[in-house]
Amino acid sequence: MNTPTNSEPLEKPKRTSSKHGWELSQLICSAVLSFLMFLLFANLMLMWLARSYNSHVCLDAIRAGARAASEGAEDEIVVKVVEYSVDTAARPGLFIARPELHFVKFGSLHGAKCLVVNTVTRAKVPAPLLLISSPQLDNGFIVFSKTYVVNLLGNSKDPKV
Repeated sequence: MNTPTNSEPLEKPKRTSSKHGWELSQLICSAVLSFLMFLLFANLMLMWLARSYNSHVCLDAIRAGARAASEGAEDEIVVKVVEYSVDTAARPGLFIARPELHFVKFGSLHGAKCLVVNTVTRAKVPAPLLLISSPQLDNGFIVFSKTYVVNLLGNSKDPKV
C-alpha cells in the first residue's frame, strides 16, 4: 500500500481559472452592493438632515412670529418677523437648499386667533434613482414641507404640529 508518510509532502490542489473567475465575480458583486448601500445610506441621512432643518426653521419662524404678536405687533409686522426669521436661517449645507416661506396666515382655531406658518426646503439626493417610488421627488430634489400652528391668544407655549 502506498500511504503518504510525513516525509512525503502533500500536493496542493491547483487553482483553476474558473474558481479564480468566481472569486473575482463575488468580489465585484460585493463591491457594487456595498456602493449601493452607501448611496442609500447617504440618501437617507441627507433626507433626515433636510427634514430636521426644515422643521427647525419653521419652528423658529413661528416662535418669532408668536413673540411679536404677543408683544402687540400688527399682523403685517408679524408676517415680516416670520419672513426675516426664515431669510436669516443658518446656511443648511451643500445638498440642502435654503428654506422658503410657503405661506404665513392668520386663522381661527376653536374661536381663537392663531398663526399658521409653512416652510418648504428642497434637498438634492446623491442617488435619486434609489428613490423611484417617492412622491416628493422633483428632478432629483426631494421637497420637504412643514406647517406649524400656534394659538396667539391662549397660554400654549409650543406650537402644534
